[in-house]
Amino acid sequence: MDASVCFRAVVGVVACMTLGGWGPGAAATQDSGGRSGAEPNVTYEPNPAYPYGRPNPAAPAELTQFAFMIGEFDCIDEIRQRDGTHKSFRAIWNAHYFLNGFGIQDEYWTPDFHTSNIRIYDPEAGHWKITFFRMPGYQSGVWEGGLEGDDLVFRSGGRTSGPGLTFYQRTAEGFKWHSGGDDPGWKSTCTRRR
Repeated sequence: MDASVCFRAVVGVVACMTLGGWGPGAAATQDSGGRSGAEPNVTYEPNPAYPYGRPNPAAPAELTQFAFMIGEFDCIDEIRQRDGTHKSFRAIWNAHYFLNGFGIQDEYWTPDFHTSNIRIYDPEAGHWKITFFRMPGYQSGVWEGGLEGDDLVFRSGGRTSGPGLTFYQRTAEGFKWHSGGDDPGWKSTCTRRR
């Protein structure tokens, strides 16, 4: 199976990307217990030489759209409360390549909660699919979208227009993010730590 077919399989079977020898001409052998003798391929995973991993050359070119997020960031966030006031707090946002360089996983920590996202570009659908998790008080969801002008915009529930999550002013030094439209309910300004 070629890299793009294997990648599509990864969306449903995450382990596929971390195991080597699953392509045409793979020289997998089996021991007497039926286990493959092929070594796991973790070439593009985080390691001492590349602490945030690397993009896999076989990954979709769109993976570079989130390259700004790779690393560690200090953030100042502001969330609108139910009474209309705003609460500001500090956060840390880290991201690295994973699935052997085919995806990006990020983690976000605040004084009150923690989140993680898995970011995969689906070449067949032609857009990003992002799975979100939050704890404590479990929440999860899927956001889809991509570039709209200079911004990365994502929406949930199958919506293709209207307000969503927007990453903007994306540079090597940091980025900004907000949810909602002209009057965002949550916004974040992140500055690169390393």
